[in-house]
Amino acid sequence: MFVGFLLLPAPAQADSNAVVAAQLSNYDVYITNNALPAGAVQQGDLKRLQQQVDAAASRNVDEKIAIISTYPTHFHNITEAAASLQNFLDYSGVLILVSPRGMGISSDQISGKTATRIVRESSPACRRSYTACALLAGKLAIPAVRSAKNSAFHNALVLIAASVAGLAAITAVLAFAIFRRRQIAAPIPT
Repeated sequence: MFVGFLLLPAPAQADSNAVVAAQLSNYDVYITNNALPAGAVQQGDLKRLQQQVDAAASRNVDEKIAIISTYPTHFHNITEAAASLQNFLDYSGVLILVSPRGMGISSDQISGKTATRIVRESSPACRRSYTACALLAGKLAIPAVRSAKNSAFHNALVLIAASVAGLAAITAVLAFAIFRRRQIAAPIPT
């Protein structure tokens, strides 16, 4: 778990796919060095975001968070950009992408409906700061992912139990059929 970009003065670069992808390939948190609206990011935000990612990891939930100034215009919305980035990174977990144009969440561990709910509940915090909404989204994602994993585990157990019960039933029917054939085929004692 490393932190990308240290919020040091640097020449402005575009938030190209390559830059964001390279940072998120190596780090769990990325904050652009492009100009963001005043107050969007504060000193110490990088540390707070990393603490959130670490807290999620301690609960077996993988998160990556990026605060960017723009995303490629060929995406219709930031959720589509987040999904494309997650796919490009081949990342399994929760990817939270925040920009001045909104927040998007992409995850292979929660449903799109759940991700949309998290975005809806977190978005008002974006008015205070981008970090605030990213932190809230990260916190809300933890129980959602854990619930989805528990549900998947429960469903797997039910499937295994049903398979074992079905196999036991088939074995019992075959054993009974063999027993009946042997009984019928056995010579009658005289």
